[in-house]
Amino acid sequence: MSYEYESYNNLNQLKKIDPKLADELVWYAWNKEWKNENLMVFPNGVEFAKYELEDGWYVGIGLKKKTLIIEAHLIHLTILIMRD
Repeated sequence: MSYEYESYNNLNQLKKIDPKLADELVWYAWNKEWKNENLMVFPNGVEFAKYELEDGWYVGIGLKKKTLIIEAHLIHLTILIMRD
């Protein structure tokens, strides 16, 4: 695992540390079932992309290291564009 993140047991635990982020998640949520799930918070889009490529959705497709780095940067750019 070569990515950084913070883990929270549920939304209430996150809210104690970062109430602004917790409120933003509640605002964007389409249901309430996730509030008691474990939450992973990444410091930036690149760390999230690394997670997706190493342990997330893309883990099983066998990308090589250079491709992983390029893909991580593309995902980060996509996240930045979506937030603006």
